[in-house]
Parts: sequence; C-alpha cells; structure tokens
Amino acid sequence: MNDTYEDYLKYLEENTDSIRGGMLIDQDSPLRALYLQGFLDNFHERGEKEIRPGDLSATDSSEFVRELYNGKKLILIRAFAKSKEYVAKDFICEVINVNRDEIRNFSILLMEHTEHVATSRLLEEKRPDYVLMDGSLIGRLYHKRNRIDAENYENFMEDYFRQLYALISTCLKSDIPMIFIAKSSETTVLRRFILDHLGDHGMTQEEMAEEKGKKRTDHLLVKSFATGSGYTTPLRVSVEVGKNDAGLGKLNVVTLHALPDSNDLPIKVDLVLPQAQEGMHGREEKYEVPEDIIDLLFWGYGGLKTHNIWLADVDREVKFRQKEVEELYMRTFERIIGIPFYETRGERRARIRI
Repeated sequence: MNDTYEDYLKYLEENTDSIRGGMLIDQDSPLRALYLQGFLDNFHERGEKEIRPGDLSATDSSEFVRELYNGKKLILIRAFAKSKEYVAKDFICEVINVNRDEIRNFSILLMEHTEHVATSRLLEEKRPDYVLMDGSLIGRLYHKRNRIDAENYENFMEDYFRQLYALISTCLKSDIPMIFIAKSSETTVLRRFILDHLGDHGMTQEEMAEEKGKKRTDHLLVKSFATGSGYTTPLRVSVEVGKNDAGLGKLNVVTLHALPDSNDLPIKVDLVLPQAQEGMHGREEKYEVPEDIIDLLFWGYGGLKTHNIWLADVDREVKFRQKEVEELYMRTFERIIGIPFYETRGERRARIRI
C-alpha cells in the first residue's frame, strides 16, 4: 500500500460527514423535513412500458486534441446525427494557437457546434419524429458570449449561437420535439420550485434566504428521496436567448429529471416542445409533457452504463479510438507534413538520471 493512498484514506475518514452530507440527505437531517413532502408531491413513479419508438435521430460528438512541439494544437472534432436510414456528419480539423487555459472549454464548444450542424444537415434530408441530443440545452443557452483566445476563432460564439438557434427554429417550425439528455447536472430548478411553494415551513425569511443560497442540486434531492423508478414534475422555464438571426427572443424549455432505475443516477432532460412556446406566467411552472416522450425516456434506458440506447449507439460510432488516431490520423499527418511524432512510434525512451 503506497503512502498517497494512506493520505487519501485519512482525508476521507476525517471528512466523511461533510462529503456524505453533500451527496445524500440522511434520515436524521433537518433538511429531510424541509424537502421530503415537496419532493414526493413532485415525483411520479414509473414502471416499464412497451412502446413503438418510431423514427428518431440521435446526435453525439467526439474530440481529439494534441499539442504540437511548436505550441499549436492539432484539433479533430466530429459529430454524427443518425436516424434509421441516414447519417449526417460534421467535421472540424485545425492546427491553431489556442490559449491553454481555454482549450478544454473551447473543444466542448466545438463539439456542441458540430452536433448542431450535423443535426441540421440531417433535418434537410429527413423528418424524424424526435430529435435526441446528448447534453443540456439550458447549459448551451447560458454559454457566455466572450471573445475566445483561439486563432481564427475569436468571434466563434456568434457562429455557435446562430447555428444553435437555427436548429431550434427548424424543429419548432417542423413540429419536431427536441430531447436533450444529460448524465450529470448542477441544476437547482426543481429545488427552487419546491422552496417557492412550501406552506408553513417553520423557517424565518432570513433562514429561508440562507437555505436558497446553498448549493443543493436537484439530483441530490432525487437520490435522497426517490425510492423507485420515476420522474420529477416537468417544469417550464423561460430562457432569454437575446437578439439573433433566428428571431427566437425567449425560448420556453421544459426540464425534468428521470430515474429509470433507483440504483442508478438520475438523468437530466431538457425539452423543446413546439406546443410549450405559448404563454409563460411565472418563474417556473408545471407543464404536462406528452406521454409518448416520457415513454421514450424510460424505454430508451439501457442500464447503468447506457442512459439512452440511441445516444449510446451513435456514441460508439462517432468516438475517436486510440488505434484510429495513432495509426491513421497521426501517421497521415507525419506522411503529408513530413515531420515525425514520437507518440506514433511506441513509448518514448526515457533518460534516467540518478
């Protein structure tokens, strides 16, 4: 047993209560009395149901980034949008300067952008019954419009939002529901809704304000209180998307959390439903999602490692594999550019100094 493991074990033992308290609301926690009934009123148990999913498209992306010895980054990004009989693609290849502090966020933005482009291309040829996307829509809408410190991509965010809004507009005009599915989430929309609708909670205004300021996520509530498979009350929220060529202005997004298996983690679902765009009367309000979409979420769950079978299928196809990158893309780079890379020649020899 190495000494770093001993340090790790010591840290966990010394901080067990605080770590566990942030991941689960225990039976004896005073927070249980505050949230439990409000959660139970907004959690709907769900059993298995056989359905015919119809035709749908699923979109996902993958990345490969390598820093070259001159400091520039080789960036490969691709996205596939796949329906029953058609696959649309988008691909970005760049060798550019990118600020090291921004490369991770920048590559995520590029992946999301290629997903928007690939899906738009699919919709030019096909009209699926549903459009499935991996990730969070609300997260994408809330990206900052900052200038990016990347060569030739300084104003990329304008292109990013223009393409996203165009895709959303196409789905709205074509009456196609968009379903964004995220494996993780920091959202607090449900928690805020429960706190805003509490009756006699026995807390002062100051105590309630302090509790609302705490970072307790919706997923914390789901894992703490859900005893079986189900989903949280769908809530409609209005998102200001600013001035754009698509003319969306405000977009009403319906968001919920689904728990197909009580032993698994919840999944966050954001929906763009054409019929949900009419009217919006408060900060968050309940919205009745069509039953076929709820059926789709639960029928498409494939187990602890597969939160959605269609997204998992396209993920397997689009993902860059190590062998593909090293033996095809990097060797092709060497052959055409004429400069070798040690990474494609097996392990580098290490000089050991004693």
